[in-house]
Formats: sequence, structure tokens, C-alpha cells
Amino acid sequence: MLTKNRVPESVWKQYQTKVLSWTIKNLRQKRAIDANSDTPKSIQYILSSKFKDHRDGAKRALFVLASYYRKLPDDDLFKMLREFSRYNCKEPITDWSIKQLVKKAKLPCERVVGERYRKDLLRSIGAYKEVYGDE
Repeated sequence: MLTKNRVPESVWKQYQTKVLSWTIKNLRQKRAIDANSDTPKSIQYILSSKFKDHRDGAKRALFVLASYYRKLPDDDLFKMLREFSRYNCKEPITDWSIKQLVKKAKLPCERVVGERYRKDLLRSIGAYKEVYGDE
């Protein structure tokens, strides 16, 4: 059986359990997020399985994740973004483009994407109320 984004269900379950748990575990070890999970709601939603149901906004979500997790080592950030792209974008982004995105996110002059941009992303895909309620 295929999921909504045409990925076999067995592959998607493997992705959810293996890759996302690996990512969260490694991020906690590298102190990108702490054990209390102070990660913003918008980032939690983008990383959740609920986000895959939205076909729009995957490339912008990739940009948001690159900006938010820019303190990770390049290799870990690249692997995380590539897996996200592979399963959440209509057409997976090329490895070269992801490497360029990682390089840009690491520039000292590059500003981190703020909460307002993340909220705009959720509004545009129709998930704002689901994440934030009536704020």
C-alpha cells in the first residue's frame, strides 16, 4: 500500500522509526535540542509524519530546517535534509542543491529564519491552527 506521497508504507514506517529517531537522538547528543525538547512547535510539526500529508511547502520547510539546525556538523545536517527531501518533496532536491543550502546556512552573515517565517509557512499550507490553535 502506498502513502499519500507515493512512498510504500513499509518504507515510510522504516523512515519514521529509523531516520527520525536517529535524527532526534543525534540532535540531543549534539545539544542542538536539549532533552526537554524546547524545539518550537513549527519545527516539531515539520519533522512529524503529519507534514508529509501537505504537498506544498516542502522546499521551504527544507530551508527552515537548514536554518534552524545549522549548528549541526555539515554531514549530519546534509543527511537529515536529504532524507527529509527524499520523502517530503514532490521531486526530491538534488544532493548538490542540498549541499549549497547547507553551505549557505553555515555562513556567519546568514540570519536564522524566525518564528514569523515558520508561521507563514504553516499558514500557507493550512496547518497553522492545527499547530498553534487560535493564537
